[in-house]
Amino acid sequence: MGLPGSYVIATENSYVGSLVALAGGENVYEGSTEEFLTVNTEDMKNKEPDIILRTAHALPDQVMEMFNEDFATVNPYLGTDGIKPFVDVCKEEKKGLFILVKTSNPSSGDFQDQMVGDRPVYELVGEKVAQWGETCMGDDYSYVGAVVGATYPEMGKTLRKIMPKAYILVPGYGAQGGQGKDLVHFFNEDGLGAIVNSSRGIIAAYKQEKYAKFGEENFADASRAAAEDMIADITGALEAAK
Repeated sequence: MGLPGSYVIATENSYVGSLVALAGGENVYEGSTEEFLTVNTEDMKNKEPDIILRTAHALPDQVMEMFNEDFATVNPYLGTDGIKPFVDVCKEEKKGLFILVKTSNPSSGDFQDQMVGDRPVYELVGEKVAQWGETCMGDDYSYVGAVVGATYPEMGKTLRKIMPKAYILVPGYGAQGGQGKDLVHFFNEDGLGAIVNSSRGIIAAYKQEKYAKFGEENFADASRAAAEDMIADITGALEAAK
């Protein structure tokens, strides 16, 4: 929490700071008797934390200006209280959000697949994404999007129906096993609405047997070939589904 250059740090004596220990981590600001400490950027760097967990606060416009991002990925676990400040920035600055709905990692079901009545949590979160998105629409799509993993195609199909006006950021293609045929229902009938991400599969393509001929020294050429194959795979799947 805090403004650019100055931060309020939650120690283990605060509720927020205590969550780090519950998650199995170690707070680099342990030892204080205070719940919160005010520190600057240099002090934070000197502590050399492996991970910095940043919370939303009452001044999201300063945060967005600090990072100068067009889109931010947001966890919906805090509910509307944790999302609304970012949605307000979306309206004012025409920025965008991707809200975690059904992520591609294997253990995502620990929470996201839990049933509330007769429906899984990810569907309920998807409904909230659609609701939040109605308040800040662009021409055809909302500024509020969702993260839905390519590794769960049937869930993606259901979520697309729940969130017809949301852009879906789709991780999990390539290295995690997602293929073009798995992504057909993530797109709308206009062929739009999904942004498919492949990181390792393209950046480190030269390590794959298929692209090993390029060698490490020509990693860029291997990445280009992998990107072209990815485009062809997804485009071909969309054409075949028509």
